[in-house]
Amino acid sequence: MIQLFVCRLKEIEKELFHQLLLNLPKERQHHVQRFRQYEDRLRSMIGNLLIHMQLAKQLQCDPAELTYQVNQFGKYELVNQNLHFNLSHAGQYVIGAISDRPVGIDLELKQYRDFSLFQSVWTEREKKLFEVDSMKHFYYLWTAKESYVKWLGTGLATDLKTVDIDYDGIVYQNGKKAPVHIQNIDMDPQYQCAVCSEYRAEKVKFISIEQLITYFMEKSSSESDTSF
Repeated sequence: MIQLFVCRLKEIEKELFHQLLLNLPKERQHHVQRFRQYEDRLRSMIGNLLIHMQLAKQLQCDPAELTYQVNQFGKYELVNQNLHFNLSHAGQYVIGAISDRPVGIDLELKQYRDFSLFQSVWTEREKKLFEVDSMKHFYYLWTAKESYVKWLGTGLATDLKTVDIDYDGIVYQNGKKAPVHIQNIDMDPQYQCAVCSEYRAEKVKFISIEQLITYFMEKSSSESDTSF
């Protein structure tokens, strides 16, 4: 089973931003702060809080009890828990996926770019099947490949040209069919989102920033109350 959670961003006061940031593990706090632009820091923080909250709820524990490790390619994983997760953000949205099996997700804001610059990532078969210079097919293929390499846990350490995407979401790597399926998620016509998994996602749950704020501020308040 896959659970998908989406949050639409909006600006929050800097004081509240820093209060919320403290609810993340130290390394995640440092990761958020490395972004130069406030919008990027906000996207990163809200995305991490979204996953942090939903993992804690699913495991019925306090978020502070969750511990993470990083694989050799930089993908975050839970320690000693049989849950997998992945996160993506673009534009006004962050989206997270949680599953009992590996999962990869990618979200992109559809906008024009010089698609000819990406010719090196498409296979010859993809070039025959798709109009790779069109916005529609470019974002379908790009999010599909990104979600797949995130499912693998290797990210862009994997050569995207070794990954071959079919019309129906079937994936081949180096000519061999992968045991996963790419599913497109309809959440906003201006965005393209793909999930890669052995499962099919049934629905997307929308979480507001207000819900995130309430959850973590109540946690902080209860911890302060028990410290006396």
